[in-house]
Order: sequence, then structure tokens, then C-alpha cells
Amino acid sequence: MLTKYSGKKLAAHFILKIGVDKFWILVKKVITSEKTTKIQCSNYGEVLLLAWKNAVKNGIHRLQYQLERIFMDIVYYALQHLRYNKKFMAMLEFFGKARSKQIDAMIYRTFEPNLWRCLKAANET
Repeated sequence: MLTKYSGKKLAAHFILKIGVDKFWILVKKVITSEKTTKIQCSNYGEVLLLAWKNAVKNGIHRLQYQLERIFMDIVYYALQHLRYNKKFMAMLEFFGKARSKQIDAMIYRTFEPNLWRCLKAANET
């Protein structure tokens, strides 16, 4: 279902219906499965980005905020979780492909806390 753009749009639409938190729990379970491919992870990332774009377009600020919190989690897992970091990195692929002023601002808000966290980490000198 998530291989075609229409399926991704449909999945993005249903995120609001089933709840962002429930959807994120399901996605984390799928992403951390050994059988899940990087392409599937990338598709889930695109679904989340489509849901965020819809929230921005429709002025649903609460959903927009919730999705940005999920994006922060994805960045954190991509940086920290050694076993699955490549899969979480694959979820971020569409962030670089879908550039606009709104998306660039969202990327900044999403990455900033994780960048500060990495800078505060103990460094060997």
C-alpha cells in the first residue's frame, strides 16, 4: 500500500483518525523489525511528511506539533540507536527532497534539540 503515492496520501490522511501517538508506536515496531527494508522506512518517512504538510495546509497546529515531535524522535534514533540508525535515517530521506521555506524551518526546529544534545555529549580531547 505504501509503495504508491496514492497509498501514502491515504495513510497520511488516516494518521489524524487513528491518532499520532498510536501511529508512531506502530511505525516504531515496523521499523525495528528485522524484515523491514530501508525502502519501507523511507515510505513511512514520506507518509509522515505528507501528514505534516496536510496539517500545515489545513492549519491543524496541534497535529503539526505532534508530528514535529515524532520527527525529533526519528532524528534522535538515527543519531543514537546503533542497531537501527540506518533505518531511521532512511525515514528522513524525503526531508532533503521536499525543500521549501516551511519545510526548512521545520527541519531546523526538528534537528536543533538533537544537535545541541550531541554537542553537550562528552567528547574525548
